[in-house]
Amino acid sequence: MVLSRGLLHRVERLLSLGYVETRLNDPVARNNKHKTFGHTPFTIKDGKRDSPAAAFWGPMSTRGNVQLLTEAKVDYLIRDKDGKATGVVYNGGSQVFLSARGAVLMAAGALSTPKVLIQSGVGSNTQLDLLERIGGYTGVSQDAGRVANPNVGRNLFDANLMYVSFSHPDMKAFVFDNRPAEAINQYMNKSHTGPWAGAGPTLISFESYEVQGRMYEFQSNVHTHGFGGLHQQENAFTIAMYVINPESRAHSGFDSNGDWRAFNDGDAYVGTSRDLAAMQSYVQKMVQMMEDNGATFISKTGSDPAAVADFVASTGSYISYFFGGTCYASSDASDVERCADEKLRVIGLSNVFVADASAMKDSTVNPYGFVMYIGREAGDQVKAYLDSDIVLNTCSALENNVDFQGDDIGSAYSSIAAGCCSICSNWNGCVAFTWTDYNRGTCWLKSGKGAVKTSSGAVSGVLKSATSCSALDDNVAEPHGVTLTAKTSDKCCSVCKTTGGCNAFTWKDQDGGTCWLKGDKESEV
Repeated sequence: MVLSRGLLHRVERLLSLGYVETRLNDPVARNNKHKTFGHTPFTIKDGKRDSPAAAFWGPMSTRGNVQLLTEAKVDYLIRDKDGKATGVVYNGGSQVFLSARGAVLMAAGALSTPKVLIQSGVGSNTQLDLLERIGGYTGVSQDAGRVANPNVGRNLFDANLMYVSFSHPDMKAFVFDNRPAEAINQYMNKSHTGPWAGAGPTLISFESYEVQGRMYEFQSNVHTHGFGGLHQQENAFTIAMYVINPESRAHSGFDSNGDWRAFNDGDAYVGTSRDLAAMQSYVQKMVQMMEDNGATFISKTGSDPAAVADFVASTGSYISYFFGGTCYASSDASDVERCADEKLRVIGLSNVFVADASAMKDSTVNPYGFVMYIGREAGDQVKAYLDSDIVLNTCSALENNVDFQGDDIGSAYSSIAAGCCSICSNWNGCVAFTWTDYNRGTCWLKSGKGAVKTSSGAVSGVLKSATSCSALDDNVAEPHGVTLTAKTSDKCCSVCKTTGGCNAFTWKDQDGGTCWLKGDKESEV
């Protein structure tokens, strides 16, 4: 990227005012950005857009236990009554189920993560009452009931932003929309170099100072052309001026018609008089600095402090798209506004973790980096959860190459046999299952073990709860009590568990399977 003399003047002025030029990963500047400047960092490598996905998805895609579903819009989470997510519903009815030790990472972004949670019955009573009245939200009315978390969707922030344009006699604008042939030729034929190899802003600076008793963080990005009606002016350039950490907050939620609104309530942009004063102060300071260095303020007639303050107040803020805060995490249990705990776990749920900017309490000068770090931290927290005693296996040991034939009551997708345990435990009437690799992995859910057969590749299991009956031996006195037909002892056990007064049973393989329900064990003979 070629800097014109006009932008070099800005560099010279920053240095004269005590700013220090730094690089992206300079250790000293990493956590101290006050009065620093440098080249604007972007995910561009060798002149082409890059992405962290290249570092993560490449190695991950070869793992046998990873599956990427595209065009899969999540509707809601399936939960049990203990606040544990057991599955995910997407695209209007398709389902995937968690294994007994599974967890959910919420990474739909600060505007959509709270939407999915509320549609799952996790949120404020006001929002959940609204969706119940509208109807059609299965996740809100699921049998597990509600999870009261009034802060889901609240506290949405965004950096406040002004675009301020200047002209300078030494400036030669570069306008991307004009697609200049010489820049395209340089990019295509000279190793992806030149203006086309950049993303627009060529310079970034930071500082912080107090306004009306609150510490504010500010940022400037210098663009190589004018904005709005000044876009084609040959000697114009623009500085995007940010109040990074405003105190203004909006609240995302459903409106009375059932439409999701990012800004359903409140105002995230200069929504307080102090935020407005901070933006006015910063723009006044930067305009003065630029005019002292030979530039002319051209966004509005008049550059005196009063005129600049009026320009800021009348223009308001643009959207920065640095969204966050809609389910922020805090280790302070007395924080009445927190939505997630110190483990990034959504309050009220045991195995759902926030892995995006929703978890950020305040904005920062590097939201992109912080979002990546949140993802890393959420992954570590999930690993700790999986390794903890919280995750209990609800099934007996899985039996390899064993097929329980018959007694089928349903089927569900699972890429691994272990996933069938959780599915079965949340499926009405299921006490056993067989997994096969049919259709990329299928759990065949059963009301009993049925006929036990050997089948290569099949994996079968039984819920521990289904084998916890107090069973009688076969060599007991003549059975008495309620008699019914049951193909297996597991089926007899299951019926006993759901029959009032039944504390034991006898099952014999006669007449197709006979089950006697009993009030207690009998004496042996």
